[in-house]
Amino acid sequence: MMRRLPSLRSRAALRLIAGVCLLAVLAGCSGETGQKAAPPPREKPLAAVTAGLKSLLHIGRGRRTADPLPKISQQSLALTTTPLIEAHIPSIPAAARLVEMGRNAQVRTFMAPDRTSLSFRRGVLVATRGLAGDLLAADVSGPVQAMAQGRAASYLRANHYLDGERHETVLRSRCTITPTGPARIEIVGRSLSTTLWQETCDNGVVNLYWLGRDSIIWKSHQWIGFDLGFLDTVVLKN
Repeated sequence: MMRRLPSLRSRAALRLIAGVCLLAVLAGCSGETGQKAAPPPREKPLAAVTAGLKSLLHIGRGRRTADPLPKISQQSLALTTTPLIEAHIPSIPAAARLVEMGRNAQVRTFMAPDRTSLSFRRGVLVATRGLAGDLLAADVSGPVQAMAQGRAASYLRANHYLDGERHETVLRSRCTITPTGPARIEIVGRSLSTTLWQETCDNGVVNLYWLGRDSIIWKSHQWIGFDLGFLDTVVLKN
């Protein structure tokens, strides 16, 4: 007999609760010794969980420089299997760590405490939500296939946005992606061997992807749109 799956709201709550536990560990929180821990609640209201995430993620927004994020260690990251990324938008400026909220085929969505979300197809940005000038959707088949096959390619990119009258507009550009050579990067004290890929488009945009031997884009510099400019991301836990 098939088990009934939880509702979408319940599953979202559970993911957020998992994110709270993860970020509490990363923040170095611990209970007092000698005290028996209270049993975890079965479910928390989404608003309460989000508030907890916000205090731990420490988002900075609308200031000359974003608040620095709390430092984390390899030991802290080793205690969890929950995927986690760090994102920066220099133009706002804003910085946050986001937990994975769901997967749909090759697309993974990560969410911040204020419900701002970023979606990636195999590491390439395909959508944002909750930001001014959101990227509604993007056709990234070209760069995804090129990096998977390990060879340069040219293709047409299509990014979808809403204009001032909330009508959908499409920005099309001709792009070329090429591997520029090996590049060693460091993430939370961990050294990684990657190949740096550069995507150059005829609208002047240049995106960068640091692709690991494990086919993970561990670091990236990607253009969202004219309103927000670039997004810088680092994968802390895949």
